[in-house]
Amino acid sequence: MTSTLILLLAACGGDVDDTTETETATPTEWTVQRSSSGGWLAVAAGFQHTCAISADRTVSCWGRVGDVFDEDPLDPPEGEWDQIRSNQGYSCAMTDEGLAKCWGDNEFGKARPPIDNYSYLGLGYGHACGVIASDQSATCWGWAVQDYPPPVAEYLAIDVGYHFTISLYTDGSLYGWGFNYDGQATPPSGVYSDITAGGEHACAMTSDLQTVCWGGNDHGQSDPPDIEFTQVDGGDRHTCAIDTAQNIHCWGDNSYGQSSPPSGEFEFVSAGGVFNCAIDTDGYIHCWGWNTFGEASPP
Repeated sequence: MTSTLILLLAACGGDVDDTTETETATPTEWTVQRSSSGGWLAVAAGFQHTCAISADRTVSCWGRVGDVFDEDPLDPPEGEWDQIRSNQGYSCAMTDEGLAKCWGDNEFGKARPPIDNYSYLGLGYGHACGVIASDQSATCWGWAVQDYPPPVAEYLAIDVGYHFTISLYTDGSLYGWGFNYDGQATPPSGVYSDITAGGEHACAMTSDLQTVCWGGNDHGQSDPPDIEFTQVDGGDRHTCAIDTAQNIHCWGDNSYGQSSPPSGEFEFVSAGGVFNCAIDTDGYIHCWGWNTFGEASPP
Protein backbone atom coordinates (compact mmCIF):
# COMPACT_ATOMS: atom_id res chain seq x y z
CA MET A 1 0.00 0.00 0.00
CA THR A 2 1.06 3.61 -0.44
CA SER A 3 1.50 6.22 2.24
CA THR A 4 -0.61 9.40 2.42
CA LEU A 5 -0.41 11.46 5.62
CA ILE A 6 0.19 8.25 7.53
CA LEU A 7 0.64 4.69 6.36
CA LEU A 8 -2.79 3.70 5.09
CA LEU A 9 -3.77 0.04 5.17
CA ALA A 10 -6.78 -1.31 3.34
CA ALA A 11 -8.89 -4.37 3.29
CA CYS A 12 -7.78 -7.30 1.33
CA GLY A 13 -11.03 -8.63 0.04
CA GLY A 14 -13.88 -10.34 1.82
CA ASP A 15 -15.65 -13.62 2.12
CA VAL A 16 -15.80 -15.69 -1.05
CA ASP A 17 -19.37 -16.31 -2.13
CA ASP A 18 -19.98 -19.65 -3.83
CA THR A 19 -22.63 -18.13 -6.08
CA THR A 20 -21.68 -16.53 -9.40
CA GLU A 21 -22.81 -12.99 -10.15
CA THR A 22 -23.76 -12.48 -13.78
CA GLU A 23 -25.73 -9.25 -13.93
CA THR A 24 -23.91 -5.95 -14.17
CA ALA A 25 -25.22 -2.79 -12.56
CA THR A 26 -24.88 0.61 -14.18
CA PRO A 27 -23.17 3.30 -12.08
CA THR A 28 -26.46 5.13 -11.44
CA GLU A 29 -28.04 2.09 -9.79
CA TRP A 30 -25.60 2.21 -6.88
CA THR A 31 -25.21 5.69 -5.43
CA VAL A 32 -21.85 7.00 -4.25
CA GLN A 33 -22.06 8.03 -0.61
CA ARG A 34 -19.77 10.78 0.75
CA SER A 35 -18.90 11.49 4.37
CA SER A 36 -20.37 14.62 5.92
CA SER A 37 -16.94 15.98 6.81
CA GLY A 38 -13.34 15.76 5.65
CA GLY A 39 -10.14 15.21 7.52
CA TRP A 40 -10.21 11.39 7.46
CA LEU A 41 -6.74 9.87 7.54
CA ALA A 42 -7.35 6.21 6.66
CA VAL A 43 -10.18 3.88 5.65
CA ALA A 44 -10.51 0.09 5.47
CA ALA A 45 -13.43 -1.57 3.68
CA GLY A 46 -14.20 -5.07 4.97
CA PHE A 47 -16.89 -7.43 3.76
CA GLN A 48 -20.00 -5.97 5.43
CA HIS A 49 -18.48 -3.20 7.52
CA THR A 50 -15.98 -0.35 7.22
CA CYS A 51 -13.64 1.31 9.71
CA ALA A 52 -11.73 4.56 9.38
CA ILE A 53 -9.33 6.81 11.30
CA SER A 54 -10.45 10.41 11.81
CA ALA A 55 -8.35 13.56 12.20
CA ASP A 56 -7.98 12.97 15.95
CA ARG A 57 -6.67 9.46 15.18
CA THR A 58 -9.64 7.69 16.77
CA VAL A 59 -11.41 4.85 14.93
CA SER A 60 -15.04 4.85 13.78
CA CYS A 61 -16.83 1.88 12.18
CA TRP A 62 -20.14 1.44 10.36
CA GLY A 63 -22.06 -1.32 8.59
CA ARG A 64 -23.31 -4.68 9.85
CA VAL A 65 -23.76 -4.84 13.61
CA GLY A 66 -22.18 -7.64 15.58
CA ASP A 67 -25.28 -9.71 16.31
CA VAL A 68 -23.90 -12.62 14.29
CA PHE A 69 -20.38 -12.41 15.70
CA ASP A 70 -18.92 -13.18 19.11
CA GLU A 71 -17.67 -9.58 19.30
CA ASP A 72 -19.02 -6.47 17.61
CA PRO A 73 -16.94 -5.34 14.58
CA LEU A 74 -18.43 -1.86 14.97
CA ASP A 75 -17.02 -1.41 18.49
CA PRO A 76 -13.40 -0.30 17.98
CA PRO A 77 -10.98 0.25 20.87
CA GLU A 78 -10.35 3.68 22.31
CA GLY A 79 -7.04 5.45 21.78
CA GLU A 80 -5.05 6.97 18.97
CA TRP A 81 -4.28 4.82 15.94
CA ASP A 82 -2.21 5.20 12.78
CA GLN A 83 -3.17 2.23 10.62
CA ILE A 84 -6.38 0.27 10.01
CA ARG A 85 -7.38 -2.90 8.17
CA SER A 86 -10.68 -4.79 7.86
CA ASN A 87 -11.91 -8.09 6.46
CA GLN A 88 -14.66 -10.64 7.16
CA GLY A 89 -16.30 -9.45 10.38
CA TYR A 90 -13.18 -8.07 12.05
CA SER A 91 -10.66 -5.23 11.94
CA CYS A 92 -7.21 -4.45 13.29
CA ALA A 93 -5.60 -1.12 14.08
CA MET A 94 -2.00 -0.23 14.82
CA THR A 95 -0.38 2.54 16.83
CA ASP A 96 2.59 4.53 15.56
CA GLU A 97 4.78 2.17 17.60
CA GLY A 98 3.40 -0.88 15.81
CA LEU A 99 1.21 -2.27 18.59
CA ALA A 100 -1.82 -4.06 17.11
CA LYS A 101 -5.36 -4.42 18.46
CA CYS A 102 -8.10 -6.40 16.70
CA TRP A 103 -11.84 -6.62 17.36
CA GLY A 104 -14.94 -8.28 15.94
CA ASP A 105 -15.38 -11.86 14.79
CA ASN A 106 -12.74 -14.05 16.41
CA GLU A 107 -13.47 -17.32 14.60
CA PHE A 108 -10.26 -19.36 14.38
CA GLY A 109 -8.57 -16.80 16.68
CA LYS A 110 -8.05 -14.39 13.76
CA ALA A 111 -8.73 -11.30 15.93
CA ARG A 112 -6.07 -12.17 18.52
CA PRO A 113 -2.65 -11.13 17.19
CA PRO A 114 0.44 -12.11 19.18
CA ILE A 115 1.75 -9.24 21.29
CA ASP A 116 4.58 -7.62 19.34
CA ASN A 117 5.52 -4.51 17.38
CA TYR A 118 4.53 -4.77 13.72
CA SER A 119 5.45 -2.82 10.61
CA TYR A 120 2.72 -4.35 8.41
CA LEU A 121 -0.52 -6.28 8.82
CA GLY A 122 -2.53 -8.36 6.37
CA LEU A 123 -6.08 -9.56 7.15
CA GLY A 124 -7.85 -12.41 5.38
CA TYR A 125 -11.08 -14.36 5.67
CA GLY A 126 -9.91 -16.84 8.31
CA HIS A 127 -6.43 -15.75 9.32
CA ALA A 128 -4.14 -12.74 9.52
CA CYS A 129 -0.41 -12.14 9.30
CA GLY A 130 2.03 -9.45 10.30
CA VAL A 131 5.61 -8.38 9.71
CA ILE A 132 7.48 -8.03 13.01
CA ALA A 133 9.31 -4.70 13.07
CA SER A 134 12.39 -5.80 15.02
CA ASP A 135 13.68 -8.44 12.60
CA GLN A 136 11.32 -8.28 9.57
CA SER A 137 10.15 -11.85 10.15
CA ALA A 138 6.50 -12.81 9.69
CA THR A 139 3.95 -14.41 11.97
CA CYS A 140 0.39 -15.54 11.28
CA TRP A 141 -2.60 -16.37 13.47
CA GLY A 142 -6.05 -17.85 12.90
CA TRP A 143 -7.19 -20.63 10.57
CA ALA A 144 -4.75 -23.49 9.86
CA VAL A 145 -1.63 -21.38 10.45
CA GLN A 146 0.05 -24.46 11.90
CA ASP A 147 -0.36 -26.14 8.50
CA TYR A 148 0.79 -23.10 6.49
CA PRO A 149 3.46 -21.32 8.56
CA PRO A 150 5.31 -18.40 6.95
CA PRO A 151 8.81 -19.32 5.78
CA VAL A 152 11.87 -17.95 7.53
CA ALA A 153 12.76 -14.81 5.59
CA GLU A 154 12.93 -11.02 5.78
CA TYR A 155 9.63 -9.40 4.77
CA LEU A 156 8.60 -5.96 3.56
CA ALA A 157 4.87 -6.71 3.32
CA ILE A 158 2.35 -9.51 3.69
CA ASP A 159 -1.30 -9.77 2.66
CA VAL A 160 -3.99 -12.41 3.04
CA GLY A 161 -6.93 -13.54 0.91
CA TYR A 162 -9.34 -16.45 1.20
CA HIS A 163 -7.12 -19.03 2.95
CA PHE A 164 -3.96 -18.01 1.11
CA THR A 165 -1.11 -15.61 1.83
CA ILE A 166 1.13 -13.50 -0.41
CA SER A 167 4.35 -11.95 0.84
CA LEU A 168 6.94 -9.47 -0.40
CA TYR A 169 10.52 -10.17 0.66
CA THR A 170 13.10 -7.44 1.24
CA ASP A 171 14.82 -8.37 -2.04
CA GLY A 172 11.60 -7.57 -3.93
CA SER A 173 10.66 -11.17 -4.69
CA LEU A 174 7.25 -12.68 -3.96
CA TYR A 175 6.26 -15.85 -2.15
CA GLY A 176 2.85 -17.37 -1.53
CA TRP A 177 1.32 -20.29 0.35
CA GLY A 178 -2.08 -21.77 1.22
CA PHE A 179 -5.04 -22.53 -1.09
CA ASN A 180 -3.84 -22.51 -4.67
CA TYR A 181 -6.65 -23.90 -6.88
CA ASP A 182 -6.60 -20.81 -9.13
CA GLY A 183 -2.87 -20.24 -8.85
CA GLN A 184 -3.44 -17.44 -6.33
CA ALA A 185 -0.57 -18.65 -4.12
CA THR A 186 1.85 -18.91 -7.07
CA PRO A 187 3.07 -15.36 -7.75
CA PRO A 188 5.18 -14.43 -10.75
CA SER A 189 8.93 -14.00 -10.60
CA GLY A 190 10.44 -10.54 -10.71
CA VAL A 191 11.18 -7.60 -8.44
CA TYR A 192 8.23 -5.77 -6.89
CA SER A 193 7.55 -2.92 -4.49
CA ASP A 194 4.04 -3.61 -3.16
CA ILE A 195 1.39 -6.36 -2.97
CA THR A 196 -2.32 -6.83 -2.35
CA ALA A 197 -4.46 -9.95 -1.95
CA GLY A 198 -8.10 -10.12 -3.02
CA GLY A 199 -10.55 -12.95 -2.44
CA GLU A 200 -8.92 -15.53 -4.72
CA HIS A 201 -6.49 -13.35 -6.65
CA ALA A 202 -3.56 -11.07 -5.92
CA CYS A 203 -1.65 -8.21 -7.52
CA ALA A 204 1.81 -6.69 -7.22
CA MET A 205 3.34 -3.40 -8.31
CA THR A 206 6.81 -2.71 -9.65
CA SER A 207 8.92 0.33 -8.82
CA ASP A 208 8.03 1.83 -12.22
CA LEU A 209 4.30 1.66 -11.34
CA GLN A 210 3.40 -1.35 -13.47
CA THR A 211 0.81 -3.80 -12.08
CA VAL A 212 0.58 -7.55 -12.54
CA CYS A 213 -2.21 -9.77 -11.15
CA TRP A 214 -2.72 -13.53 -10.96
CA GLY A 215 -5.08 -16.16 -9.55
CA GLY A 216 -8.86 -16.20 -9.98
CA ASN A 217 -10.03 -14.29 -13.03
CA ASP A 218 -13.67 -15.29 -13.54
CA HIS A 219 -14.69 -11.61 -13.63
CA GLY A 220 -11.50 -10.13 -15.08
CA GLN A 221 -10.22 -9.12 -11.64
CA SER A 222 -6.71 -10.24 -12.62
CA ASP A 223 -6.61 -8.21 -15.86
CA PRO A 224 -5.38 -4.72 -14.91
CA PRO A 225 -5.44 -1.98 -17.54
CA ASP A 226 -2.13 -0.84 -18.98
CA ILE A 227 -1.91 2.25 -16.79
CA GLU A 228 0.65 3.46 -14.26
CA PHE A 229 -0.79 3.13 -10.75
CA THR A 230 0.47 4.52 -7.46
CA GLN A 231 -1.69 2.22 -5.32
CA VAL A 232 -3.65 -1.00 -5.95
CA ASP A 233 -6.04 -2.91 -3.68
CA GLY A 234 -7.80 -6.23 -4.25
CA GLY A 235 -11.45 -6.86 -3.34
CA ASP A 236 -13.37 -10.12 -3.44
CA ARG A 237 -13.74 -10.49 -7.23
CA HIS A 238 -12.64 -7.02 -8.30
CA THR A 239 -9.63 -4.73 -8.00
CA CYS A 240 -9.30 -0.96 -7.64
CA ALA A 241 -6.33 1.34 -8.12
CA ILE A 242 -5.30 4.99 -8.25
CA ASP A 243 -3.36 6.31 -11.24
CA THR A 244 -0.71 9.02 -11.36
CA ALA A 245 -3.41 11.67 -11.96
CA GLN A 246 -5.20 10.51 -8.77
CA ASN A 247 -8.14 8.98 -10.64
CA ILE A 248 -9.66 5.69 -9.44
CA HIS A 249 -9.90 2.71 -11.79
CA CYS A 250 -11.64 -0.57 -10.93
CA TRP A 251 -11.91 -3.81 -12.89
CA GLY A 252 -13.59 -7.16 -12.37
CA ASP A 253 -17.05 -7.96 -11.00
CA ASN A 254 -19.45 -5.03 -11.27
CA SER A 255 -22.67 -6.73 -10.13
CA TYR A 256 -23.30 -4.05 -7.51
CA GLY A 257 -21.47 -1.15 -9.13
CA GLN A 258 -18.29 -1.86 -7.17
CA SER A 259 -16.18 -1.50 -10.31
CA SER A 260 -17.79 1.85 -11.27
CA PRO A 261 -15.82 4.36 -9.16
CA PRO A 262 -16.64 8.04 -8.74
CA SER A 263 -14.71 10.75 -10.54
CA GLY A 264 -12.41 13.13 -8.73
CA GLU A 265 -8.94 13.20 -7.23
CA PHE A 266 -8.19 10.63 -4.55
CA GLU A 267 -5.33 9.81 -2.20
CA PHE A 268 -6.26 6.20 -1.38
CA VAL A 269 -8.74 3.45 -2.21
CA SER A 270 -9.76 0.40 -0.16
CA ALA A 271 -11.47 -2.48 -1.99
CA GLY A 272 -13.89 -4.47 0.18
CA GLY A 273 -16.04 -7.53 -0.48
CA VAL A 274 -18.45 -6.04 -3.03
CA PHE A 275 -18.02 -2.35 -2.25
CA ASN A 276 -15.18 0.15 -1.90
CA CYS A 277 -14.28 3.30 -0.01
CA ALA A 278 -11.74 5.95 -0.93
CA ILE A 279 -10.36 9.17 0.56
CA ASP A 280 -10.25 12.22 -1.69
CA THR A 281 -7.65 14.98 -1.61
CA ASP A 282 -9.78 16.96 0.88
CA GLY A 283 -10.05 14.06 3.28
CA TYR A 284 -13.66 13.08 2.50
CA ILE A 285 -14.57 9.40 2.36
CA HIS A 286 -16.50 8.19 -0.71
CA CYS A 287 -18.01 4.70 -0.78
CA TRP A 288 -19.85 2.84 -3.54
CA GLY A 289 -21.21 -0.63 -4.32
CA TRP A 290 -23.16 -3.05 -2.12
CA ASN A 291 -24.73 -1.20 0.84
CA THR A 292 -27.29 -3.53 2.42
CA PHE A 293 -25.89 -3.06 5.92
CA GLY A 294 -24.80 0.57 5.52
CA GLU A 295 -21.18 -0.46 4.97
CA ALA A 296 -20.95 2.02 2.06
CA SER A 297 -22.53 4.93 4.00
CA PRO A 298 -19.73 6.80 5.79
CA PRO A 299 -20.71 9.19 8.61
